[in-house]
Amino acid sequence: MRLVMLLLLAGCTGDKDTDDTSAITDTTETADTSATDTSTTGDSGTTDTSTTGDSGTTDTSITDTNATDTSVTDTGITLETCDQIAAAFHAETEDIRSCKEATECGQVLTGTSCGCTQNWIARLDADVTDFYALIDQASAMECELIPDSSCDCPNVYGFACDEGTCAWEYDSPLPTCRAADGDAYTLTKALIVKDELRLTASASGGCAPHDFTICWPSPWFEGAGKLEVTELEIHHDDHNDPCDAIISEDIRYDLAPLREAWKATYQQPSGSFLLRVGEHELTYTF
Repeated sequence: MRLVMLLLLAGCTGDKDTDDTSAITDTTETADTSATDTSTTGDSGTTDTSTTGDSGTTDTSITDTNATDTSVTDTGITLETCDQIAAAFHAETEDIRSCKEATECGQVLTGTSCGCTQNWIARLDADVTDFYALIDQASAMECELIPDSSCDCPNVYGFACDEGTCAWEYDSPLPTCRAADGDAYTLTKALIVKDELRLTASASGGCAPHDFTICWPSPWFEGAGKLEVTELEIHHDDHNDPCDAIISEDIRYDLAPLREAWKATYQQPSGSFLLRVGEHELTYTF
């Protein structure tokens, strides 16, 4: 009986095992998602890629290494060579200089010659924007478009349509004869009515026809002041008329050629000049 009690006490008061287990799991997952910055220039090139960190940032850029300074015409043709530019320039020049009559011409293409009255001429209504744009591109690419020309400034008398192309008029509209080389006469009247010079000349005769010719012996304008001056003369041929009666002749001349000559010389659309005929001085305003 005593033995049983001792065994029971031993079961109640034995070593107590404490199993204290705590598991704290602190898990932090950080995801660094890379950002990609990509820029593309041109159609083809080289790729520059850099990566930062374990799952870093990728920076990708494409740079065009084959860039060419070109232009595109109205027809969509890209001009990349001097030959292509020259062909486009030739076609554009033909277009803006084409004409059917002289009155269409008069736009000076400055810079096409080192001579002031050697520059090319275009139509008055021509748009020369593309013409000068092609010259600028050719200069940038060191292409030669315009041939060399003489650097003088010959007298001009307006503009001409020469075989379908606008040009300067280098031929005087009047002969360069002189009054001193003809027969005697007296200029009794001289005036300008609008664009017409009206003269009256008298001479002795009555038995043969008489010819009076207006001459421009010095076919240019003098002076650079407020009023330029030019002089006309009258050449008289009496065809050896033996009679002594006094005849009178009315002479008419359209001043438009002189007007156009002045406008071409001074590159002004309107103005005036002093016209001397014999002892008469007339102011022509237009």
